[in-house]
Amino acid sequence: MQANPMAVRAHVPMAKAAGATKEEVVDAILMTLTVSGIRGVVTCLSGAVEQYA
Repeated sequence: MQANPMAVRAHVPMAKAAGATKEEVVDAILMTLTVSGIRGVVTCLSGAVEQYA
């Protein structure tokens, strides 16, 4: 599986609208570690966290 930061940027606003906290979004991304690897997590994590700033 390849990480898709654009998909994360598109889905985070929907998660926020549904009431997801920043911690929940971060946890969801971290859960993909075994599939996408550390590079995938790092690639997507910053874009997701920025949307909660």
